[in-house]
Amino acid sequence: MKRASGISIDEISRFNNKVLVYEDKFIHESTDMETDSPQKSTTTILENNYILSDLKKTINPVLSEVQLNIELNNASCKFVKRPGHIYHLYELFPGHNYLSILSPEEWKKTPHRYIGSWKLQDDFTWTDAL
Repeated sequence: MKRASGISIDEISRFNNKVLVYEDKFIHESTDMETDSPQKSTTTILENNYILSDLKKTINPVLSEVQLNIELNNASCKFVKRPGHIYHLYELFPGHNYLSILSPEEWKKTPHRYIGSWKLQDDFTWTDAL
């Protein structure tokens, strides 16, 4: 008997049986790994730790860049930010930053704590201006 999808109930049943066999095999292999020698388990754990540490080394710079982009995009400003321009970040008070088009050298006296300068790229990401 075929369903509207063109797949018979027997085909669905055979597929479900294969899934159950694979699930049972996976569970059996996992159980075997737990009961195998400590050397095999230690090697697997060390391999996993190496993979995780390598992944952290790859991800951390990306996360730092994302965090910086979020901070700069969320900083207060009273102008339209345009790609290709350099903007300067100042701290008005703890936890509240703002962007300015004036660099610290352009002020007679810097009104707030200067944090850094960044250039807005065409893709609206930021790069260090110095």
